[in-house]
Amino acid sequence: MAINSEIAKEILNRQQLEKEALKKLNNQDVDADPHQWARICRENLIFITDIVRNHGWPRADLFLDQEMGKVVEYAAWMCVQHGDSNNMDVAMALGPDTGNEEKITLLQESRPELFSALELDIVMQENCLDIMKIDGAAKHHIAFVTDRIARNRREPQSYKTQYVPNPLAPAMINEVIDEEQLETRREEMGLDSYQEHVEALKAGDQARILPPVIRGNSNITSYQNGAIIDVNKLTTRAEALETRDLSRTVTRHDTVTSILKKLGEGGEVDLDRQIATDMSGASESAKRSWANMIRAQQERQLALESKDR
Repeated sequence: MAINSEIAKEILNRQQLEKEALKKLNNQDVDADPHQWARICRENLIFITDIVRNHGWPRADLFLDQEMGKVVEYAAWMCVQHGDSNNMDVAMALGPDTGNEEKITLLQESRPELFSALELDIVMQENCLDIMKIDGAAKHHIAFVTDRIARNRREPQSYKTQYVPNPLAPAMINEVIDEEQLETRREEMGLDSYQEHVEALKAGDQARILPPVIRGNSNITSYQNGAIIDVNKLTTRAEALETRDLSRTVTRHDTVTSILKKLGEGGEVDLDRQIATDMSGASESAKRSWANMIRAQQERQLALESKDR
């Protein structure tokens, strides 16, 4: 089954929960709970991995309203991007000793479940990234997830989008593959120049850290700010096609029933003209097929009436 409006609603609802929990953390609210935020992120990653495996990536162009489709795709991306919340558990367990190989080894021995959970997060992110590439997800989303996985794998980034260090290898955050081609790669993926990215980071401008196509979308901005999404605008093209085909079937059935009723009552019907009028959206071959069917039905009815007499 393909992505549909019900799946889209659930993606938005789940990401909304994460946004609310993260907002409390950033605002240092009294009821802010980092463990609750981490749990929501973890559940969202499991959810979105299952969705994309079974239904594909929710690309914006799958929706009738592509601007709203971009909001759904953005929310799905955030579920993948923030799904590695087990990193936070590792960081909290290490405390000030991030990057200390001796402390990391001791933690691996004493709490192996933390590292198993983190590995599972990364594998799910990798699964999602594979499907994102196959299904043609937005390039900027692919760039961010690619770098996120590289950070989690303690490898150099391709686009240098990630700035929060991996607690197991904090120095790796500055490493990049083929730095001379960095700006070219960023441009290809729809990202600002790295210099602009750095300036946004220094200014603490979270909005400018995101790709231009995201921060330039008023629907995404409204969603980020807590606006309620009009779920009636989440209809996919596939759903619209199914509805249209069903509507056509009902209309044609009603047309045929009406014609047969008139004929049965002895009324005169210009069959070809009636079908041409009432089935204007149908192909010529379909019109001929319906006309032939009605004529055959009429002949059977006349034969039965003749036999009864």
